[in-house]
Amino acid sequence: MGTVKLCVHEMAKTPYYVEATGIHLYSIEELAYYLYENIYLIDDHIVEEKLYSWIEKELGMSALAEKLRGSRGTGNHVYNQVMTILHASEYYSEEELNQLSEKIKKISALQAQERMKYKADELLENDNYWAAVTEYERLLSIRQNSRLTVDFYAKVWNNLGTCYARLFLFEKAAGCFENAYQFQKIAEYKEKAYYARKLANYGQEEAEELLENNISEEFIKKAENLLSELEEASRTECREVSLEEFLKVRKRKMVLTS
Repeated sequence: MGTVKLCVHEMAKTPYYVEATGIHLYSIEELAYYLYENIYLIDDHIVEEKLYSWIEKELGMSALAEKLRGSRGTGNHVYNQVMTILHASEYYSEEELNQLSEKIKKISALQAQERMKYKADELLENDNYWAAVTEYERLLSIRQNSRLTVDFYAKVWNNLGTCYARLFLFEKAAGCFENAYQFQKIAEYKEKAYYARKLANYGQEEAEELLENNISEEFIKKAENLLSELEEASRTECREVSLEEFLKVRKRKMVLTS
């Protein structure tokens, strides 16, 4: 059985909107929970004046807001401010806060690109694909870090490809998977690239045929349904669309045109 924790502080009439994950927070307890559970996502864009004003005006916690303002820009202020908010919320036990403190120490020791990857991975896990794409591409725009392995960069390209695949941008996904394979010759990356290319090119010949011939609306609907089947099958990841399945659907399409 889970533990029930009550919100004992004032609730906000206007919620605080966290753009990175698209959620609304209504109390200091909810803010504490968000920070605790998403520590890899925390950066200067979250702990800023906008948050201080919300804490002050909506939660009525002026002392906390001033304390946060005063500590901004000093040392490792982002994580220090996170701990300040968590202590003020009285939502977590000392043991839980100590565990988070240890996690923060590990995060602080990471290379900048590693922290960015953790953040992007969290966004991907939360199905926030465009935000994850932005973070992965920002990471890849930085000069390659010699301290990081080829495996690291292969995984970044692979995860970026996964984002694009889930957004049905298969041409971009294929390019990412191919880059991942260039960094690390893993069959999975090559397989994903192959299926992504197939999905990206599917429908080109059919579109040309529609322009050249008078095709019935019934055929168009059937063709669209077949394409939808492929898109649905590829929703999780391109590699889940097997070659056999792809060819089977293509064969069904050939029957429609005969």
